[in-house]
Amino acid sequence: MNIEEYVRSSVIPVIRGSNYDLDALNGGIVAYTHYNGFYDLDSRFSENVIQRVIQNNLASVLTMQPKDIVLFFSNYSLIESVKLVNNRSLALADSVRTGKQVLSDDIRKVEKEFEKYMLEVCKISGLREFLGEQISEIILNIDYAKGVSHQFSQRLSSISGVKR
Repeated sequence: MNIEEYVRSSVIPVIRGSNYDLDALNGGIVAYTHYNGFYDLDSRFSENVIQRVIQNNLASVLTMQPKDIVLFFSNYSLIESVKLVNNRSLALADSVRTGKQVLSDDIRKVEKEFEKYMLEVCKISGLREFLGEQISEIILNIDYAKGVSHQFSQRLSSISGVKR
């Protein structure tokens, strides 16, 4: 059994009865295995080890509601892209917080990237709500980096040790 089949065999029973696009779900499973570095586990480990690794990594995902699991895997690449923008916005805000020079072009690039992904997110029912916390953090981080707001995102707060 290849890695995608291990993931699929863990996910499908949990989402049984849910409405989903099999191609989108499979595409997300492939992206999930590659993003998490699972693509070559089958060449390095026994089936038992692979099953334990996959089950441990999927444990938190499989506690979600079936509709959210479908949303997660069917849109995995987009979700990961939003996470990357979140990390970039956090880095910009943290640079401003620590007094480092941040170019307005860098902020604009992150804003444009965020806008691009938000156009996609808003087209998919339920995804905006699913990513709500990350979207809020990105907005707070960009506004902080631009000097529009002095409010920290929760992640920046925890990094800096400053209470919100």
